Amino acid sequence: ICPVAAKQSIYRTRTNYPTISAPRMIGRLLVRRRCLCSSNSSVPRRIYESDELLVRSLAVTPFQMNQYLLGCKQSGEAALIDTGDSIPQRWIDAASEDGLTIRHILLTHAHVDHVAGLAETKALLPDAPSHLHPADGWTLLSAPAQGMMFGLSCPTLPAADVDLQDEAELCIGSLRLRV
Repeated sequence: ICPVAAKQSIYRTRTNYPTISAPRMIGRLLVRRRCLCSSNSSVPRRIYESDELLVRSLAVTPFQMNQYLLGCKQSGEAALIDTGDSIPQRWIDAASEDGLTIRHILLTHAHVDHVAGLAETKALLPDAPSHLHPADGWTLLSAPAQGMMFGLSCPTLPAADVDLQDEAELCIGSLRLRV
């Protein structure tokens, strides 16, 4: 899932890759990943803000998976991207602090580090539908077994409320996202 406008700029950026050496590119990506993951904070921090869009991130789970809050500042509507965090209240508080209300839960895929907190999140946000591509439905069902392989506790998770289809568009306020 990516914002439609960002997707277009990503494609433009990709045409520039040959001008950067592979080791240099990997180094840049590792520095970016380290910056997002190496925070002692337990509060999702702002990583991007414009007149229309606000993005917060926090590395969660022992895997240091980056979970995101994507908000439309014009409408006050927000989406939680992935639910690896078993403390969803911090995301609700962060959204509230920015004048946003979480209306959607978007699951990029169903690996245990991305969905382990889904049950807790749905308990606090029962009106926010969870969205997942149907090809990942079986992976969601196996999340407790995935957790056991890594020594993590993961409860039985609820099924996704909405099946995301390829090329479908989802609106978060005035923001358009394409699968």
